[in-house]
Amino acid sequence: MPSVGTATRYDPLYPGDSQTFNSSGTFNLPPGIHIVNVQLTGATGNAGAAGNDGAAGNDGNAGTAGTGGAAGNAGGAGNSGNPGNPGNNGAAGNAGAAGNGNAGNAGNPGNSGTGGGGGGGGGAGNAGAKGFPGLGGNPGSPGNAAPSGGNGGAGGAGGNGAQIGQPGAAGTPGSAGNSGGNGNVGSNGNSGNANSGGAGGSGGAGANGNDGNAGTGATAGGAGGSGNPGSDGNAGNAGADGNAGANGNTGGTTSFVGNANNLTATGGAGGNGGAAGTGGAAGAAGTANDGADGNPGNAGNNGAAGTGGSAGNSGNPGNAGNPGSAGNGGSRGTGGTFGGGGNGGAGSGNTAGNIGSPDGNVNSFGNGGAGGTTLGSASGAAGGRGGRPNAGNSGSSGNSGSSGNAGSAGNAGSGATSGNPGSAGANGNPGNAGADGNANAGGSGGSGNPGGSGNPGSAGTTNNTNVRLTVAQEAIAVTVPSNGQAVINWERQ
Repeated sequence: MPSVGTATRYDPLYPGDSQTFNSSGTFNLPPGIHIVNVQLTGATGNAGAAGNDGAAGNDGNAGTAGTGGAAGNAGGAGNSGNPGNPGNNGAAGNAGAAGNGNAGNAGNPGNSGTGGGGGGGGGAGNAGAKGFPGLGGNPGSPGNAAPSGGNGGAGGAGGNGAQIGQPGAAGTPGSAGNSGGNGNVGSNGNSGNANSGGAGGSGGAGANGNDGNAGTGATAGGAGGSGNPGSDGNAGNAGADGNAGANGNTGGTTSFVGNANNLTATGGAGGNGGAAGTGGAAGAAGTANDGADGNPGNAGNNGAAGTGGSAGNSGNPGNAGNPGSAGNGGSRGTGGTFGGGGNGGAGSGNTAGNIGSPDGNVNSFGNGGAGGTTLGSASGAAGGRGGRPNAGNSGSSGNSGSSGNAGSAGNAGSGATSGNPGSAGANGNPGNAGADGNANAGGSGGSGNPGGSGNPGSAGTTNNTNVRLTVAQEAIAVTVPSNGQAVINWERQ
């Protein structure tokens, strides 16, 4: 075939490039290309197979069981039990409660004070007839006394006569009434009453006596016979070894075929097979247990304990508490304050005298006296009434009475009796025969060991070669096995 022309080789429409084959195909040479670089890689070899596991060893045989020992003899009877303890006496009774004292009564209030007397009346002046001297006025009358209180004041003097043709002078005012006295002090309150204390409670009943101790002296039974030993079993057989693993296959060849320079890249070698597993160890022989010894006879039972004594009598009741002391009477009230006397009336006119001071709240006072009179003239003014007294203060409350003392506790009860003697002991029971020994199974054989893993295969060879092609657009077959590869590179000539 003719070679590619010079103009075609340098045509820029056919630049250099690369093509990769990971599986088989056909390479078509582009126009203007003479030399290509071919890189062929063979497939990797397969790994070797793993070896087989070894077989497990056989179990060992079971041992023979031993026979049990004979039973022991029964023990002798124990002694009689001890008598019970006497019962306890009753507890003492509780003491009586203390008596309570009542509080004293409050004191009576004081009596009211007495009122003051009324004031005296004023004297009346007298105007003389024209051309005649005036006459003297009559004195005013004295004020009234208050009930059980102060006396009334004296009346005022009459007025004097005057010159001819002039009125007489006014009379003088009456004097003030006397003050009332203070009230009497109230009496003391009555004393409180004293209550007697309560009686003591009865004593508690006595408790029963404790039981006696159990009897002693029981003998142990005879010992049992010894058991016979068992025989051991045989050991098991060892397990068989496993088979070795198979070798792996050689990898496939990669080729570039179709011109004068055929190229190949061989595959990698197959991996070796794994080693065989070893057999399991033989099982251990079974062991036999000895027969159990016979149990000794039980000891005889001891005598039962005596019953406790009967309970003692109840305790005596406690003494009664003492009565409380009486409360003191309340203190007496203070007396009422006095009423003041009334003031005298004026000597002339109608101005009455002032009310006496102090003026309390109890309605008991003296009235003022009337004013004096003269012929043909007005009377003098009346005196003021006396002041009222105040009521006495209340007495204070009495003191509370003191509580009585608690009664003393009663005496403890008496009469506890002793307990009864215990009963005789019984013979012991014979011992049980020994149990036969158990035969243990032989040990299990050991598991076989696993086979070794196969070796991996070798990598395929690589062929990197420049190839000169003589036919334009030559089609070349490229064979690529699994895991192989072909890479073709070219440049514009």
